[in-house]
Amino acid sequence: MDKVWADFFKSDYPGIDAGKPGGMEKIHQAMIANGDYGNAAYLIKPQMLEPRLNMFIARNNEWVIWNNKGYFKASPGGAAFIGWYIYKGEDNNAEFYTADKLYDTYYRPDIVNELIQSTETTAAILQKFKQPETDLAVSKQVSNMPVLRLRSPVLPATVTQKNLRLSFDTEHPEFISEFLLFHNGKRVPVNTEALRGGITGDRSIGVELVAGDNIFTASLLNKSKVETTPIQFRISYTGVQATSSLYILAVGIDKYRNSRYNLNYARADARGISNLLLQSAGRIFKSVTIDTLFDELATIANIKERINTLKTKIRPEDVFLFYYAGHGIMNEPAEGTKPDFYLVLHPVVQMVGNEEMLQNNGLPAKGLRELLVEIPAQKQLVIFDACNSGGAMNVFTRGAGEEAAISQLARSTGFTVLASTNQEQFASELNELKHGIFTYALLKGLEGDADLMKDGKITVKEIELYLNEIIPVLSEKYKGVQQFPQSFSRGMDFPIILKPGN
Repeated sequence: MDKVWADFFKSDYPGIDAGKPGGMEKIHQAMIANGDYGNAAYLIKPQMLEPRLNMFIARNNEWVIWNNKGYFKASPGGAAFIGWYIYKGEDNNAEFYTADKLYDTYYRPDIVNELIQSTETTAAILQKFKQPETDLAVSKQVSNMPVLRLRSPVLPATVTQKNLRLSFDTEHPEFISEFLLFHNGKRVPVNTEALRGGITGDRSIGVELVAGDNIFTASLLNKSKVETTPIQFRISYTGVQATSSLYILAVGIDKYRNSRYNLNYARADARGISNLLLQSAGRIFKSVTIDTLFDELATIANIKERINTLKTKIRPEDVFLFYYAGHGIMNEPAEGTKPDFYLVLHPVVQMVGNEEMLQNNGLPAKGLRELLVEIPAQKQLVIFDACNSGGAMNVFTRGAGEEAAISQLARSTGFTVLASTNQEQFASELNELKHGIFTYALLKGLEGDADLMKDGKITVKEIELYLNEIIPVLSEKYKGVQQFPQSFSRGMDFPIILKPGN
């Protein structure tokens, strides 16, 4: 258990390196593990003797840490290990709702981080985050749940046509807030309103299949953003396997309208990734198409225009890569509004203290999600190399907020998201590399170092694993402190490049 938990503390709390001698003792001084049963434990602040958090580590190293109000932080699959039993009456069995079904409400790494770091009481911390001190009424949140069933095609299904309509039955459509449909792990844009109307409804959605197996997962969110149990089904398409193309939209900003925000290597980073893939990815893809937006061209209007053009060309079997190098920041929204991670585009002249400026000229992760989900490609990779200059904000809490926003981007779309959101650029230390550390490592990985399986192919998952290993080493060498990238994946793994010489 210590190995997994050491990695957790090492990545989120750089002042405590659990991998070094005495490291775990420092952690245990901060949080005492008490009441250990199996792989679960309570975490208690020794100076307060207050039951603080619970943690569970599974045999497959998935983990989750949560407090008694239900707020949690977890590995990608960890939220499925905890949840709530809801009473359904004397004549019915209680129903279990896992935490991943209430992800939008209860996934709060910022609260968990603060509970670990702070000596304030739990009640004071929850008040600071404007969360109720008493348990949230989960039973009320799950009380009005819609029902979703697949009507056609009849399963098992093998079809010969590429375009197909999926027909669903719904009950209690008035409780529906959102319809979630994933095709081979990638979110399919659908009109939720089409599932509403009447006590029951028969609604159909058009999809474009790829050759071979097509795995669909469908679910509904109720008005409280609680997800129904997903239904999963497979449709086999006997058509000819189409060759795929790679499409890249790369955004790099060195020169901002406000020159105080200027960077040194964002354009070089975006150009370096694009050029490498143009030269080498053509051995996997039938074609590579690159679109770039640099400096003053990096605006919301231009990004929307490029994506709207691309979505008319890209097919489901293609691969799409969105790369951004520039500033990024968590916003400071009005009370009661959930914060989001913003890409700070060229026109932004004030990142902190001018919410209207950021909303009008920056691109939030939620807005990017809405744009990218319209692109048909089932295999999508999103990369942020974002320098965060929001020094006025608490770095501990801000980092957790970024994690939540970026995790939600990957979870809600089926993309793989790789991100580096650094507090500073450390430009003088990076002159030797001529790139930011994150993109320098990414380039090295694509050039062959990330071929972990030694099979000549470099996949998205291999890149993710390589970055997680090498960036702490490089950042400690060039900055003197370890930097840890963030990576979140829900979609398929796929090769992005062939190793040179293969």
